[in-house]
Amino acid sequence: MGWLSLLKMWMRGSKVMSHLKLSLIVICAIFLVSCKKYNDDKIKKLLSSNDPESLIIGSFEAGESGKKYFVPLLLKNANDPRMCTHIQFKGFSVYQEKMGALKKILKESPPVKLTSIPDSVFIKYYSR
Repeated sequence: MGWLSLLKMWMRGSKVMSHLKLSLIVICAIFLVSCKKYNDDKIKKLLSSNDPESLIIGSFEAGESGKKYFVPLLLKNANDPRMCTHIQFKGFSVYQEKMGALKKILKESPPVKLTSIPDSVFIKYYSR
């Protein structure tokens, strides 16, 4: 079959094309689910790193995902004052990015303002 005849069948909505459409949708859904899993694994790996740049990027991505199962990883060594030189996160400490991610995930704000200097009030607030 040539492309033209496939296109004509697609436009007519034949049974063969209906099965092909369904197969394509299923394959796309499986692909999207597998990509999402990879991203979660990637975030876990970044949050388990000892490199400040990896921790900051992982914290940011965890916050963007909004998934609560990242909370224990974000609370681990939460008082880390190190910063990185990544242009997107220049001037942010690991602590600051982790607390920002927790704020996004848990949708709660502590009673004090977030700064780049670790504050036990923030960590205790999110540890409860």
